[in-house]
Amino acid sequence: MKFFKNTLILFIVLVCAGTAYWYFVKKRGKEKEEAQKQAAYLFEQSEKEVVRVTLKKRGASHIVMEKVSKGPEQTEEEEDTWLITSPVETGGSSTAINSLISSLMESKREEVVWESLEKREEYGLDEPELSVEFTYKGEETVHGVDFGIESLDREKVFASVRGKDAIYSVPVGVKNALVKNLFDLRDKRISPYESEDIVRVTYLSAFDTFFLERKDDNEWYFVPEMLKASKTRVDMFTGNVRYGNIAEVVEEEASQLALYGLDKPRLIITLRLRDGSNFLFMLGDPVTENGIDFYYATRSSDTMVFQVNTDLVQRMLRTEFELKDRSIFPDLQSADIGTVTLSVKGTEYAFTRKDDEWVFSDTGEELERGYKIDNIVRSITTAEYEVVDPVSRGDETYSETGIENAPYTVTFTFSGTRSPLTVRITEMNKETNMLWLTPDGGNTVYCANGYFLSNFPESREELLE
Repeated sequence: MKFFKNTLILFIVLVCAGTAYWYFVKKRGKEKEEAQKQAAYLFEQSEKEVVRVTLKKRGASHIVMEKVSKGPEQTEEEEDTWLITSPVETGGSSTAINSLISSLMESKREEVVWESLEKREEYGLDEPELSVEFTYKGEETVHGVDFGIESLDREKVFASVRGKDAIYSVPVGVKNALVKNLFDLRDKRISPYESEDIVRVTYLSAFDTFFLERKDDNEWYFVPEMLKASKTRVDMFTGNVRYGNIAEVVEEEASQLALYGLDKPRLIITLRLRDGSNFLFMLGDPVTENGIDFYYATRSSDTMVFQVNTDLVQRMLRTEFELKDRSIFPDLQSADIGTVTLSVKGTEYAFTRKDDEWVFSDTGEELERGYKIDNIVRSITTAEYEVVDPVSRGDETYSETGIENAPYTVTFTFSGTRSPLTVRITEMNKETNMLWLTPDGGNTVYCANGYFLSNFPESREELLE
């Protein structure tokens, strides 16, 4: 009995010792380690929202950034936006400013150099090289950090934090991540509108002039002729204006546009917005700097003159032909096709769709290379005419198409009541990769990209391998 009692007492002592070890060594050790991690940050970690940031660089104008909250009409998916209110009033780059804030909040010190600020002047903190200030949403207290001189090895910089009576050494990379100029932080998009905001486009250049309108069916049309445009290409075209980037700001407030060729612009694009307002973009003279070509440009949303890259200008220069809807088979859906018959220089192959796969119509053999038939079907059903407008029988250039001697024929038979469609196709021009095809027996001939001809089989065995 005595042995059992002693064993029980020993067990209790061991449990207590283990608990004490876990609490005082493990738990308290982790708490101390976590506290040390938190103390290493220049600023207390917080979920609070930063709504104002001021960047002060010695010898330069202060940059003030303010966050504009979502309005009641905005959805949850839409983000708050940033504005730069000084030294100019302009949109801010949310990506660049949020990155700046993230770098600031993740900044850490290395060691405490001095336990007070009495040697502030000695470390260059009386006139800091760089200061960053910020305020949280709903608060008036200004937080911030000042950066003074660097250490002799240039690996550290001395800093002080608002509200803390100490001077710290900080990795120089922390300061470098916060050194930004106005151009770095501003919104560099030419016209940050969404595609849905635009209802009309006016285009004036030395090469073409046209007017586009979005109608009630949400499709684009050239007006007044009501010729349908390609919605995809119009969106890509306006996207160059909407999200093309400013390469460099030349003048914030330009008064003499003639200096940049903007009194006689090479290109004028006007966007009419749903709210009735207009946005104007004008392109001026070309300029070469450090071997790189740019163009001067301006816009109606401010009086700024800026530069844009030549490749962006090339994407803006468009013709009516390039933007109009050039679909050859706009109402043809590949999923509706049940049978495909290919005639290749006198040899005929027929394929039937079976459970989303292709089989030979005569034997039922499943194709190992059915993707070739898919490529032919997809290429023809989505084909657009290229280079020139369709050629009609009787036109002067009709004989040049070679459609009367077309060696390829594709016949689509549909699963519904629609009549079969036969498309005759010429050889591809190896220099241009173009060919001619007709869906109506040669009455109308279209020039199209011929890359899909490589999918035509030379034998049955080729499709079964």
